[in-house]
Amino acid sequence: MKNKSGQSLIEILIGVGIAAIIGASIVGAISTIMRVGLESKNNQIASGLLKRIIDETRSVAESDWLKIYNLSPKGADSSFYPTASGTTLIILPGATTTIIEGREFTYWFSIENVNRTKCGLGEISSLATTTCLTTEGANENEIYEDPSTQKITAHVGWQNGTHSLTATQYLSRKRNLTFLQTDWSGGYNQEYFPTSSIGTLVNNSFSTSSYIAYGSSTGQIFLSDFAVSSGTLISSVYDTFSTSTFNMIMWQGVKPAGTDVKFQVAVSNTASGPWNYYGPDGSVNSYYTPSDQNTPIDLNPRYVKNKRYIRYKVFILPDASHATSSTIYDIIINWSP
Repeated sequence: MKNKSGQSLIEILIGVGIAAIIGASIVGAISTIMRVGLESKNNQIASGLLKRIIDETRSVAESDWLKIYNLSPKGADSSFYPTASGTTLIILPGATTTIIEGREFTYWFSIENVNRTKCGLGEISSLATTTCLTTEGANENEIYEDPSTQKITAHVGWQNGTHSLTATQYLSRKRNLTFLQTDWSGGYNQEYFPTSSIGTLVNNSFSTSSYIAYGSSTGQIFLSDFAVSSGTLISSVYDTFSTSTFNMIMWQGVKPAGTDVKFQVAVSNTASGPWNYYGPDGSVNSYYTPSDQNTPIDLNPRYVKNKRYIRYKVFILPDASHATSSTIYDIIINWSP
């Protein structure tokens, strides 16, 4: 009997030990499941905050690009956050916190300028800017800032910063608007295009011209004297009503063999100028020369970024025998507010 009693006691002790081990394992497993579940929940909340930061920052950029572009200082270590002010969103410096389901989250975004190859018109590059005088013929090694793109990195941290998530987005000026002049028969001496309650009206007049025939009822312009080396026409001033970047210029019409059309553009933040007409290298001696009609040519963002007013100067050149010239039906400028 003693042996049986001792054996029973040992069995009971072993059973209690096993139960304790199993119980501890269950408690540990439950604790792990709860911890994993909590972290999963925190990550979900943080992901939602990341999306909110990016969406609200994009909304500000779309309403007024300069409210994003002009933030300072910029860099990977910069910090700003979007917040409501009345019925609008604004951007403030620093970071902010919010309490969600009893937990505190800190969030902000950093902002950086974006460089591209081909003098600011190619692919996004992490390389520093290089010497880049002109967009025409620029290659992959010529790096310059694209003023219509910004790099946004959203940050969310919790548990005193021991846990965090980030997300990166490139914001761009998405709106593309068009200046289109299709008729010049109204004649010269118009310094400014007329405006109405809905904006600038591109009519059939311009500022000045030399050796350009413009009186046709069909709205064409071409050389009035084929003996000259070129004819020129300067447009009236176009008001975008915002600080804009101008993207490209093109013309439509007829281009006989050997003839040419080229442009310079002038931009300003005041309606009265000054008006300095430049080509792609920012000098008076260079020209934007589309390879053909109906072929857009990029404007160098280095010289046409963040300005309100624009006007063009078009040059129409005859063929080598001075027998004919190109005929322009339309001049088109694409721009982004």
